[in-house]
Amino acid sequence: MRTPPLARVRVIAYVSAATIMGLLVFALLNISPARLKVRAFLHELHRGSRPPSALDDPFEAIAFAVDGTAAGLGFTERPREERDAMRDLVAMGEAAVPPLVEALREGPFWSQKLAVEALGRLGPRANIAIPALIPASDNHAEPGLKWDARRALEKIGPADARAVPGLVELLRHDNVQVRHSAVSALSDITPTSKEAVRALIWAYENGGERIRGAAGWALSRPGPSPEAAAARHIVVLGANDPGLRANAAVQLGYLPADVPAAFPLLLEALTDEDENVRMGADQALGQVGPPLPDAVPVLLAKLGAEEPLVRKHAAAGLGMIGPHARTALGPLMDAMKDTDRGVRVAAVGALAGLARGSQDAPAILSLLRDAVKGHDLSLRRGAARALGRIQPDGVVALAEMLTDSDSAVQRLAGEVLADLGPPPKEAVPALTQALVEGTPRGRRFVAWELGRARPEGVPILAKALKNDDPDIQRAAAAALGRIGAAAEPAIPALAEALNDEDPRVRELTALALSKIARKSAAAVPALVAALKNDDEAIRRTAVEALGAVGAVTDGVVPGLIAALKDTTTGVRVAAARALGRIGATTDEVVPALVAALADEALGVRVTAARALGRIGPAAREAVPALEKLQTDSVDAGHDAADQAIRRIKRSSP
Repeated sequence: MRTPPLARVRVIAYVSAATIMGLLVFALLNISPARLKVRAFLHELHRGSRPPSALDDPFEAIAFAVDGTAAGLGFTERPREERDAMRDLVAMGEAAVPPLVEALREGPFWSQKLAVEALGRLGPRANIAIPALIPASDNHAEPGLKWDARRALEKIGPADARAVPGLVELLRHDNVQVRHSAVSALSDITPTSKEAVRALIWAYENGGERIRGAAGWALSRPGPSPEAAAARHIVVLGANDPGLRANAAVQLGYLPADVPAAFPLLLEALTDEDENVRMGADQALGQVGPPLPDAVPVLLAKLGAEEPLVRKHAAAGLGMIGPHARTALGPLMDAMKDTDRGVRVAAVGALAGLARGSQDAPAILSLLRDAVKGHDLSLRRGAARALGRIQPDGVVALAEMLTDSDSAVQRLAGEVLADLGPPPKEAVPALTQALVEGTPRGRRFVAWELGRARPEGVPILAKALKNDDPDIQRAAAAALGRIGAAAEPAIPALAEALNDEDPRVRELTALALSKIARKSAAAVPALVAALKNDDEAIRRTAVEALGAVGAVTDGVVPGLIAALKDTTTGVRVAAARALGRIGATTDEVVPALVAALADEALGVRVTAARALGRIGPAAREAVPALEKLQTDSVDAGHDAADQAIRRIKRSSP
């Protein structure tokens, strides 16, 4: 049935009237006094004629921007008013954060969405808003808001101390994801906040399995810097959970930087009821570095603690502080009589620390000397090592002990000196005296020390080569060999000692010259002269040294050629090898080696063939003799000849 025309007109009129009324109502709402107030504020803010703080209620700006959207009216872009409001809110900086947070927590959806976007645009300036953004980013939040909140958190970056109170509140949130995110945010706070660390400890001790895992990882991770990690671990030492305390103690010991503030706290941890905490503290105390000087009163008090482990580390800590702990001298002397061996040894070692650069050094040195010679075996070695740490006076005292009537003292002093580096020059006079007056065992220690003294010890050792005691001569020759090229001033004395009546002295002297010759040509003439020595071992050592050095000076090649006719096979073998290394430097070398191919000793023939092969094309005249050697009845002879011929011909042009 068709509608009459008049009825259709009435329907159209009613719809038109309703539409007009709706538009009028919308217009009236849009020009309310509050709306006009905010519009005027934003206009003034945009022109720069009014500071951001002049807005009576910044929340109205957010409401205006949201209500000004064209949602529902068919538009896909924000109107100009909303864009202007967003820009002005961001321009307000941190002043806009509190109202934005309020809008995020209490406003309608579109107000929340705009607040999240504005906070993201503010970046790190909106750090305090992180606790409000975390719940909005939860998986259970409104999807349209969740991803915006996560992007905003990424733009803001890690939380700082301003966000700690809000994050602490989130640790009690009903949603486990929110609590977990709060733990992660607390762990990223830099610089380390004590309140944040305490909050993480609370989360570990009171949270569920997932929260405990996240908090435990946050409390034990390395941190952005050793200093930040140290500050966190120091706070964790006060946790109720023994596992956290033990881990903190161990981690402090692993840090690559000194943590002096941790020393007193770790001392306290030595009395912890949990064994793992005590063990961790004991391990860390040797690695955290020296405590601060203001810890001296605490450490002195701990010297009287009941637990030996505490007394031991307190003594060690005082020693690490050094002269600033001068008031500890008397208590440490008393601690040397402690019933516990570890405490006594630690006290002795601490005295060495107090002696460095201190006016009490003479008294401490005397005390340590007496301890080395005392009856307490546990103190003797500790006192000797303590003397070794006091440079140079302590080392001088040890050198003087090398002539002590007690062989045990000599041995202990020598062992400690051997473990140290080169002795200071101040110790050379005492070592010189000990070289003459000491026991045979002590002399070996002395010669070793003088050998490490380098230039300062060379004149003394050269003089000792002329001593009537073979033990002293041997020790001096061996020490000069260890010095090497720096012992060049002793070459005349060594050359003279090559004719000593003691075979061992001659052998050690030849070895010393060979070591010097490796880096100093000044020793070569003495080695050339040694080629005529009556001692077979000396001649062989000289030949080997000249071959190793490869030096060619007057008399070297003729001397080695003459050695090819030595009565001893070992010398002839060494001479052939040496000539092969030196090469055809003169016209006599190749003919001499060719003659050696007919030597009665197989070793000489083989070595001469290899030497010719090493010389290469310059030994072409030796090929006929080598071909003759190919018929040698011994496999080694003809094999060496084959290889030499191949090398000579392969290298020939």
